[in-house]
Amino acid sequence: MQTEVAKRLDVHKGSIQNWERGVGVPGIRCLPKILRFLGHDPEPEPKMLPERIAYARRCPGFTQEDLAVALKVNPVTIWNWEAGRTQPSTIKLQQIQLLLDTTSNLPQRFVVDHSSDAPA
Repeated sequence: MQTEVAKRLDVHKGSIQNWERGVGVPGIRCLPKILRFLGHDPEPEPKMLPERIAYARRCPGFTQEDLAVALKVNPVTIWNWEAGRTQPSTIKLQQIQLLLDTTSNLPQRFVVDHSSDAPA
């Protein structure tokens, strides 16, 4: 039932209804809860580096700003990486790979506290 799903995802029932009708999409911060609820990611993991970076960011519910803080770079740098305009250094690639490998069990340095955020 939509009401039960809404409770489990900590969103309003109207959000679930809108998502089902294609009127809206879940916010980035809802994605980790949705993936846990589904038990898997229905989207295939991308192959190209810019898309892989965006994927690594979205799975744990990071905004570009969150990832920038985690990697200690400017948010514009993240945007450039995801747009394919520039590439991360080897060290940053390793940090991003670590994030990809541990999306369900994020190391402390990648954890962003969203507990004060309002539900979507």
